[in-house]
Amino acid sequence: MANLSGPFPELSDAPLDALPDGLIISPAYDLCRNGHAARGFATLDEIFALASIGFGGPDRITARARKLISLFNGGATAQGAIGRASRIGDGAAANVLAWAALHGLDHLPAAPLAQSEANALLAQLQNNPDDFLNRSAGTYPVIDETGRAWGFDAAWVTDRLAAGRERMAAFSALRRGEIAVLVGNGPSLRNVDPAIVHGTDVFLSNYALRDPGWRMAARGVAVTNRLVATQEPALFGLSDLWRFHPVWLGHELADSPRTVWLNAVGGPLFFSSALDRQVAWHATVTYFWLQILFHAGYRRVVMIGVDHSFQQPAGIAEGAVLRQDGEDLNHFLPGYFRDRLWQAADTDHMGRTYTLARQVYEADGRELINSTDGGALELLPRRPLRDALCAVT
Repeated sequence: MANLSGPFPELSDAPLDALPDGLIISPAYDLCRNGHAARGFATLDEIFALASIGFGGPDRITARARKLISLFNGGATAQGAIGRASRIGDGAAANVLAWAALHGLDHLPAAPLAQSEANALLAQLQNNPDDFLNRSAGTYPVIDETGRAWGFDAAWVTDRLAAGRERMAAFSALRRGEIAVLVGNGPSLRNVDPAIVHGTDVFLSNYALRDPGWRMAARGVAVTNRLVATQEPALFGLSDLWRFHPVWLGHELADSPRTVWLNAVGGPLFFSSALDRQVAWHATVTYFWLQILFHAGYRRVVMIGVDHSFQQPAGIAEGAVLRQDGEDLNHFLPGYFRDRLWQAADTDHMGRTYTLARQVYEADGRELINSTDGGALELLPRRPLRDALCAVT
């Protein structure tokens, strides 16, 4: 098993001496982001250009660089890209590798696992999550969209999930009201001014965090897709919002005092009855959110930007990996997946999750409302956004 003393647990609070927005909107961030997109990692020159934003001497800049190296290059996918490039003589990769090793940033909480072993362990995890997670030793499995399997140290996973339970309790206790606004990333979101929902608890998913208006309005962000996580990992690590992730993304995304790690599992569709045990991982990050917000105690969840339609090749299977060439017509930001990979959607599968979520909410006297401006989602009751934001009675 891999050395577990790596970058994510111990560097999450390293000082940056700048507000997250001050970094994310800077040209130096774009330099790191574009370099990472081109080669799978950010170079030392790019990292130090970003680390030099703001005041501070060499020690402070080095501390920021350690944090940024962890965020951009600390995940398994980035480390793999660095290793491959270094082995074929890429000097920039070799420099990153040497600097990361010197500063103890080259360790991961997971190691490659045989797929047959991973499949057997996944069956055990889905059949009896309590017994599986109560083990003091062993391996926690995950298989990514490429079919590659990873094994996490069970004790490391137990610690992360324990931290997640404490943080979830803190998150729930800080609810500002009975209404949550859950933002989808469909094209219709262009028609919504984020100012309308200011003062309400607003929650984002994935790359919506790139939009300054929605980032300012939000209280939390969730990522459950490995491709989303690995193609721009620093975006989420630089956010000071509450963050919600499956624990099996712990080798790709950083920890923080506001990161809630959850035992997300596939298999037969269910709605989580105990978030500290497991949460269903199905079809869309929106369903992941609906379970979290239910257990946080919100009485009404208002969904916007959930267009429930995708432009993608006909007949393609859910989860198939596609490359977006040119502007992204499926999302409110034209550059959302531009020149990046994404996975084909299945709106029928999504619809089943929304139907089940509505049943659970309504059985408990709660509301799940669709306030999307247009779109194809007709499985939930519709209500104009301003009306849906009125107080719950």
